[in-house]
Amino acid sequence: MLEMPEIGFARSVDKHNVNRVILVDWVEGSALFGDGEISQSDVIDILQEKGIYSSEDFAAEILSDTWSELRRRSQWMDKGYPFRLGSRTIEKTSDSWEDAPAHAFCLFLTFALYYRTAVTHWVKQNQEDYIGQGHLFERLSEESLSALGWNVHRTGWASGIQTARFQQIVTDVADHLRESFINNPIVALYESANEKGLDIVCHLPFRDERGGKPVYLMQCASGKDWTEKLHTPVISTWQGLINFSSSPQRAFAMPFALEDTEFYRRCKEVDGMLLDRYRLLSASASGADWASVALKTDIIAWLTPRLSALPESTV
Repeated sequence: MLEMPEIGFARSVDKHNVNRVILVDWVEGSALFGDGEISQSDVIDILQEKGIYSSEDFAAEILSDTWSELRRRSQWMDKGYPFRLGSRTIEKTSDSWEDAPAHAFCLFLTFALYYRTAVTHWVKQNQEDYIGQGHLFERLSEESLSALGWNVHRTGWASGIQTARFQQIVTDVADHLRESFINNPIVALYESANEKGLDIVCHLPFRDERGGKPVYLMQCASGKDWTEKLHTPVISTWQGLINFSSSPQRAFAMPFALEDTEFYRRCKEVDGMLLDRYRLLSASASGADWASVALKTDIIAWLTPRLSALPESTV
């Protein structure tokens, strides 16, 4: 298994002082990136060795909850879930994480928050570039939305990969949505802006391709500062740039999983559509291989050297 995460675990005697989402992610990641089968007993052994639990029976309570959450995640992804679940075991369905690159990528981005000391050390040694990470996550979000039936346009701007002028980006967004009026004097005011927080535009397609349809302006956030971006893009700013036929809404995509209470709280902050890890990965529920060969290849190439940053348990 992977080493127990640096955060989310505190001494538990009469009350469970363990973050359940982090625990579930840890179990999933250990199964995906490790070898063989993991049992509840394996996890309990580490929790006891680390002094989190002294009572095996009390630890078994939270492991029972953990397996219930794993089963729920399995239902969300259906045929695309890369694990076999037993009553007290979890095992990946193939020999390598490379057969589930999108899932592995999202988990690694999550683990970068859980293992900050180890990952930060790796980043300093290798002069990490976060632009590539953001670009990959935007592509993953784009392909997932397309597989889920959305018509998608990725600006390629906020990731820093493209250098298109802001005027052209606004024009491309308007053309994609079949909106004819652009407020050019207002656009000119933002010509030197670094970003307006718009990574993806998506809408449900109609055959007539006219306006007056549900439109989402999406921010894709894959790093530790994701909570600071929940209110972007600013819808009123874009309504000043483009005269939308109907008011667009905000959307927010991230590679992290949230427990239900926080999920609904963050939905309120986004005031729109929230796509967490399992909404993005639910594109695989039909059994279709939704990620392109190019995306999978690039994720594997990006992720392979970085997995060495994840510490393995010595228990």
